[in-house]
Amino acid sequence: EAWLSVLGKVAPDLAAPWGAAIVGPGVEETLKLMGVVTLFLIASSEFDGVMDGFLYGAMVGLGFTVVEDVSYFIQGAALAPGGVSQSGPVWETFLIRVVGGGLYGHVLFTGLTGIGFAYLVTRRSALSRRLFGFALCVAAGVAAHAVWNSPWMQTILASPDGEPSVTQWIAYGALKGLPFLLLLGLLVAFATRSEEDNFRAIVAGEPDPAVITEPEVASLRSLLARRSARLAAGRAGGPAASRLVGQLQAAQVEYALIRSRVNSLDDPALEAERQKIRSIRAELARLPAEGAVWAPTHLVPPEGIPAWAAPDPSQAPIALLSPWLELALESRMGDWAQVRAANGWRGWVDGRLLVPRG
Repeated sequence: EAWLSVLGKVAPDLAAPWGAAIVGPGVEETLKLMGVVTLFLIASSEFDGVMDGFLYGAMVGLGFTVVEDVSYFIQGAALAPGGVSQSGPVWETFLIRVVGGGLYGHVLFTGLTGIGFAYLVTRRSALSRRLFGFALCVAAGVAAHAVWNSPWMQTILASPDGEPSVTQWIAYGALKGLPFLLLLGLLVAFATRSEEDNFRAIVAGEPDPAVITEPEVASLRSLLARRSARLAAGRAGGPAASRLVGQLQAAQVEYALIRSRVNSLDDPALEAERQKIRSIRAELARLPAEGAVWAPTHLVPPEGIPAWAAPDPSQAPIALLSPWLELALESRMGDWAQVRAANGWRGWVDGRLLVPRG
């Protein structure tokens, strides 16, 4: 209110149509950004990448939206004419602010500024580059907010009786906020790719090849990719396989988080997470394939061959496979081969020793 008063004295012609666009974004985005900063000061270890800034910023923006929308609902009900149901104005306000502008409002604005703050505090590049990225994202959030508050595109709301319909309000909000939603999508895509690069750098050098494979790294790059991996496991091994793959994904993400915080590959917490991953893999290996057709591809060599629960030679073998036993090759990891027997048993063997079935 104080800044609007100043603007009314300095530029009275701008105050009425543009006051909300000039004053509101700077004040509100600064305060909401302080919410993200407060979260960082409370739990800085929870800021592991740029996407965390977007998520925490979006949640702060959502909290702001909820409180602000409640105030609008109350105003709409209070201003309803006597004898008219108060639920009508509340429902219309819900359609306008939540349905029409929910994706384009404070969730988006503070998500943008949160990305900038996380870029500043989680990257290890030059400070000048990080400050530039931070300033750019904050400016984008403020600009998006300013455009949203501006009187632009109000011709969409024109109506003969001077009262725009709910449909007009929804169209107005959707069209006005669409460019910034597209910008947010690009930033999220960039952040996701950056997160994948960081993840690869963190897990590089892991001595146990069973902790995470290259295809598994690729499957962790997005929620859609993770879900696709779980669905594929479900088709091959049923609901239990899908559930175990979900647990494996969570354990691999937790492994990377621990790895990013410790200085030694022999750290007890890291080794405990490795053991958890091996245990999940062992459970997956014991699951029979659902609806699988038995089609052996290889034979055990005449001297027999040891098998492991995971491709880890430091562990003790779990079985010694009989000579000339028929096996189906399911996957390879370097010299290791995951094989399945006719009874559904799975294990890992030295793939170089297998005899191709003629």
